[in-house]
Amino acid sequence: MDGLEAAWRELRTTSKPGVSLPHLAADALASGFDSPSLRELAGLGFRDELEARRLLPVVLQELGRDPDLAVDPADPRSKVVPWAAARTQLAPDLVHRAEQALAVVRRDLAPIESRVGRLTLFWSGRSDDDGDPILEVGFDDEPFLGSWCADPQEFSSGADLPHLVRSIAASTQECIMETFQSYWPTCSLHRRGLHLPDRDSGPGDSGPGDSGPGDSGWPAWHCRAAPGHDVALVGGLAEAQLG
Repeated sequence: MDGLEAAWRELRTTSKPGVSLPHLAADALASGFDSPSLRELAGLGFRDELEARRLLPVVLQELGRDPDLAVDPADPRSKVVPWAAARTQLAPDLVHRAEQALAVVRRDLAPIESRVGRLTLFWSGRSDDDGDPILEVGFDDEPFLGSWCADPQEFSSGADLPHLVRSIAASTQECIMETFQSYWPTCSLHRRGLHLPDRDSGPGDSGPGDSGPGDSGWPAWHCRAAPGHDVALVGGLAEAQLG
């Protein structure tokens, strides 16, 4: 049980639990602790990291432990604001632009939404040097806190719509990779992961010498299989893959 409490403290303070939560749950069961959520946590596989994180505070509550005691108020991660609350605190034009960009990326996620959950936005509670709020993503109203290998990928809300779409799509890619250990999206022709333009390139600059959807100034999903080709504009992936 001490291991689960320590993992919760580590998760809240570093965002990178260095142990397997299902293994800790199995150890707790073997030590005589028991609850419905503890049994559920112990039965999860290594691809179920997001669900394990959701279950951990429930397990602690069921076993009479207070998970809030492990939260350090000084930790910047404790200031993450759910979008429902953030949208009432941020500038209306920013909220509108962010929700437009979110809807675009959700279209590309639709085929796997039942597996990964509903993509949502969060405000980190902080702003960049220009005073623009810093945003991040998560699934089913749970922010991506990072993993053993990566920190959450934050981005500025001050970008124009095409760049904000690119930022949300890139953060979603990272979240899926680290949480579900799978590539998204992939090229249906070459069966390999797709890429976005670099952060410091223009929205349509998917690669040197490339032509295709990205030339419109909107970010495009790019396949690097020789000779390289743009598969679809972000937001139009489902239609392109069916075509």
